[in-house]
Amino acid sequence: MNIQRNHYFYPITAIFLMLTIWYLNYNLDLFLQINQISLFTGEGVWSNITILGNALTILSCGCLLIYHRPALLWHFFISGIIYGSLSLFWASFISAQK
Repeated sequence: MNIQRNHYFYPITAIFLMLTIWYLNYNLDLFLQINQISLFTGEGVWSNITILGNALTILSCGCLLIYHRPALLWHFFISGIIYGSLSLFWASFISAQK
């Protein structure tokens, strides 16, 4: 069974959501609401959201090259995991505010 995949679904959805947030001028409100979640869940959730956001940015930039160099995507993925682990360790080591 051959399943056709629409490669443009996720980028179009992301652009649609981004334009919706921009048009409704909801960027700051959305950021503050997500940030206030840490009052109920602790700082671990907020720090993981920001680290995953950074890693997702790297991964998204890497996805642009997926058709030309597929092995590069795994390098970006592994570097994101290493970056996340080291940044959590380093922040706890120096007792940094999150």
